[in-house]
Amino acid sequence: MLNSQYSNLLHDKGFFLKVFPYYDFKGTPPSKIYYKSEAELRSQIDTIRKIRNRVFHHEKIHNYQSILDKAKAILKYLSEESFKAFF
Repeated sequence: MLNSQYSNLLHDKGFFLKVFPYYDFKGTPPSKIYYKSEAELRSQIDTIRKIRNRVFHHEKIHNYQSILDKAKAILKYLSEESFKAFF
């Protein structure tokens, strides 16, 4: 769902603003600033997805602390309460 092929559908619905209420988009759709912020968020989520795949395929994980920091940030963008519950 977070793949760029669904980008137009998600922009029209304001998906990212609703799902990640604590992320600073620095603009509202359809501003270019919003799209850049959304692309950065997609990139962070994709990094975590790739790491998840590496874990489930029993591959080595490099830069563990950096990845953990990104995961914490995304969890915080979703919900302050979720972040506090885990960390």
